[in-house]
Amino acid sequence: MSDFRNIVLKLIKGGSCVIPNVFYDDTEIVFAAVEKNGRAYLDASSRLQKNKELVLLAIKTFSYIYFNIPEELQYDPDIIVEAVQHSRGCLWGSIPKSLRTNTEIVYRILSSKMPIDYFGPDVFTNIDFIRVAITNPNLKLECLAQCRVVSNLGIVPQAVEDVLFLLICIPKF
Repeated sequence: MSDFRNIVLKLIKGGSCVIPNVFYDDTEIVFAAVEKNGRAYLDASSRLQKNKELVLLAIKTFSYIYFNIPEELQYDPDIIVEAVQHSRGCLWGSIPKSLRTNTEIVYRILSSKMPIDYFGPDVFTNIDFIRVAITNPNLKLECLAQCRVVSNLGIVPQAVEDVLFLLICIPKF
């Protein structure tokens, strides 16, 4: 079995993503296959599918694996941020709604320079999100201005004040 395992590992490291079923629970083989193709995650044993590091690795090459990970990992901020970033925002609407207004998650995604266009209107009721968003160099101000939810008087004045501060006080390079 050891010789067969070594051959399988060599094939996977060389580019093959097919994991023989006798190795679905072999950590080294599964990680090597998932590193080449995130879809190989689907062949992993249920024990390995609960491994956060394996999920993060799978998301880097196939972000839509997010829909196949255990539910408890779908609420993990690290996994959500990776999935949204690697899908270029396409998964934003698919994450649990309660997490789309989570300041930590939004801040981490915006800090990675992801354009604000990817976020739905549900985040625009969060003053912390707006403060982070307006400091994002990828922000399109017209997107923020056109969002009807932003017209809430408790949010707009602070956002406008912060934008003006940025436009006036930050030196132009």
